[in-house]
Amino acid sequence: MSTRIYTGDAVDGVSIGLGPNDPICHYNSGPVPQRSNPLDGPAGIFNGGQVVTYQQSLTVASIAANTAAEQSITVGTTAGNGPLTTDFLAAINKPTTNAGMGIHGGRISAANTIQLVLSNATNAAVTPTATQTYNVTLLRNLPVQSQTLTPASIPGSGVAGVGTTMEQIFNLTPVTAVATAVVNTAGGVSGAIVTTAGSNYTTAPTVVFTDPAGIGKGASGLALVSSTGTILSIQITNAGSGYTAATPPTIMFLGGNAISTGMAVMVTKPTTTAGVAIGGARVVGSNQIAITYVNLTSAAVTPAAEAYTVVGLNTMPPVNHITSYGAVATGLSSVASQTSSEQGITVNGLLATDICVGVQKPTLSTGLLNGTGRISAANTLQIQFINATGAAVTPSATEIYGVTVLNQQPIIPFSVLNVNLTPTSVAAQTTAEQQFTVTPLAFINSSPCTVVINKPSWQAGLAIAGARVSAANTLQITYENVTAAAITPVAEVYTIGVFNAVGPLTGVPGSWVALGARTGCGQTINLTNELQQALGEAGVGIIRGA
Repeated sequence: MSTRIYTGDAVDGVSIGLGPNDPICHYNSGPVPQRSNPLDGPAGIFNGGQVVTYQQSLTVASIAANTAAEQSITVGTTAGNGPLTTDFLAAINKPTTNAGMGIHGGRISAANTIQLVLSNATNAAVTPTATQTYNVTLLRNLPVQSQTLTPASIPGSGVAGVGTTMEQIFNLTPVTAVATAVVNTAGGVSGAIVTTAGSNYTTAPTVVFTDPAGIGKGASGLALVSSTGTILSIQITNAGSGYTAATPPTIMFLGGNAISTGMAVMVTKPTTTAGVAIGGARVVGSNQIAITYVNLTSAAVTPAAEAYTVVGLNTMPPVNHITSYGAVATGLSSVASQTSSEQGITVNGLLATDICVGVQKPTLSTGLLNGTGRISAANTLQIQFINATGAAVTPSATEIYGVTVLNQQPIIPFSVLNVNLTPTSVAAQTTAEQQFTVTPLAFINSSPCTVVINKPSWQAGLAIAGARVSAANTLQITYENVTAAAITPVAEVYTIGVFNAVGPLTGVPGSWVALGARTGCGQTINLTNELQQALGEAGVGIIRGA
């Protein structure tokens, strides 16, 4: 018997079969079912939400010596244009540093209300600079992990005015979802019933169908994840064949609810513990995180066991070409009767190549209509006003207009950078802001992106107490030394999470920028899984799963 070898030497490839619909398989295996329409391919099922950054002028109260405490701040407007109780507070960046003061994140305690955790490592009260525009970045409608953690006691220094730090490692225990397959009379999988929704899913897990009889094959499906991190349902993408209702295939969910190395991790403590702050977090291993606790008192403190919120993110793919802004319009001039006028406002982040999709005026000015908008130059939006009355009308002063634009190039909502940094010494009982060059970090017209910092190792007495972007590609990290001796942070590779939205920076309550976001690149994953399964059924072992 002669052997036919397909070498694929031709530049344009090699066609096998008499026509495009011919089933092709390897010797001693059956053809793998194919879709009749390429558009029926496995579309990813993603967790759709937003990354929202509020840019607001805040004045924070004085912080007493040698302590850490929460302060309540209002973000947004009383009309509800602000953080929601269901949002996750990802990062807060203060635009300048104050010697001795640290920022340690916080939590959302109510709509429009954030509890900001501040520390003071010095022996005197520190008053933060007043009326500064902070970046407050939130995750909205994106799944997060809720995990009860039981911290150990944090030792005190025993010396008044001297603090300590302690890193504690926690194992996260997400619940794996469970589902039962439904087999039709033709021997294919027609559906799946989710009996246990699972927990902490931040991306769609791989769905694997296994026939206990070893006969059925070909079934595949996609998991739909809720905004709370549970599995809602399974979309069957291929029914397969050869299954029986008496012994339906088992369904396994692989991955999707693990925080793993390489991710940028953010942790929120749900209550305050006097004198204690979180001075850093990092991923140690799969579903294992380390939290650095700062104890600024001289006595031991044991934080309560409670449900922390934990988010681990890889770089997010762009969802679409849409960016939304809450842009303040001030100083608008009067519009003469029975005419129209175009007036410009500054919206940082707009590119000259962006296309304005719509402009929404939040209140009605009698007799005045706002028409379309256009981008006349980078960071400049022209709004058209129409006055159909017999008298001049002046638009309302200082309103937050909703502006939606189409970007020619989609913006990545979140990216993870791994950068080797070499810090210098930090003096005793104070903080020190140190500057590093990191690419890419967006900064447009004094409007920065927002960053979160994961230091890859723990050093006794040292904490991360703030970060910001001060110029394009310029990162500032505030180190806090709570001990009585100088400390030099080791040179190492930091994980830096970058929220890339750059917004109006007006400081007026309600100014914001939002990007669509999703927590997984499901289409690539699902295509890879389907390829692996198809090749396995065809007897080709070139792709192996774990």
